[in-house]
Amino acid sequence: MLEQKLALLGHNIPDAIDAAYEEIDLECKHKYKKVGSTALVAYINEDSIWMSNVGDTRAVLCHRSRPVRLSYDHKAKDEAERQRVLDEGGSFGDAPDFRLSGVLSVTRAFGDADCGNYLRAVPFISEHKLHPDDDYLVMASDGLWDVFTDADIVRFINDEIEVRGNTDPQRWAKLLAEEAMKLESKDNISIIIVVLNERSVIELSKSPLVLQAKATFGPFASKLLAVHFQDAGGLPQCASAAEFCAQIPQGEGEREGFAQESEEEGEVASRPVEARGIAT
Repeated sequence: MLEQKLALLGHNIPDAIDAAYEEIDLECKHKYKKVGSTALVAYINEDSIWMSNVGDTRAVLCHRSRPVRLSYDHKAKDEAERQRVLDEGGSFGDAPDFRLSGVLSVTRAFGDADCGNYLRAVPFISEHKLHPDDDYLVMASDGLWDVFTDADIVRFINDEIEVRGNTDPQRWAKLLAEEAMKLESKDNISIIIVVLNERSVIELSKSPLVLQAKATFGPFASKLLAVHFQDAGGLPQCASAAEFCAQIPQGEGEREGFAQESEEEGEVASRPVEARGIAT
């Protein structure tokens, strides 16, 4: 559908995204009165990632081993979103959840027609100019972000790459989902990981730590690394994934609203497009 809208609108990407979301929402609201869905879409062309979302499904880019958030969480807890709904005559349940109409934890989504026009499907849209130091993109539902911060995710995956030599994004996603369940996530856990720079990921996996472990354990290195570091020629002890995540200071890597990397450091910042999808 997005490609169709691009052709109709002269390849104006933000307008095409808006039009696609509007059409899908109209169809969903016609069919579903009490059922809805968040949405997260990445449109990647030759020089940019165009990210759009409604709801709390989130996208985080790993750039130079640091997290950069490309989406916006449309949660009922968000003060600006809550004020927007109140100004339009809507209502919320009690704190701390502030559920929209006493039901939904998000303020933007497809469907759920019974919530009326207060539940919008106007997406947040951002453009990130692709950079040689962009490593991978993580797109996941809120069940993952309920128990992991942005920084947790990047550290977890980079640990898989650098310590265990694991360069398989499908394996990263599976391990993250399993770890989220161990951490007692109570919500849907859906994860997509897109490798943007395969060479960078491979180079990370060739760190001295991994090479020494592979020399010690041979073809079984990836399975044995986590439990045999003490025997690997003085390599440091490796915590389990749960212990590893527990040691990360909570809140690190979280940004208010929209995250950017500093352009002063020579990095290309992601930017929201005309503040679409953000209550003002």
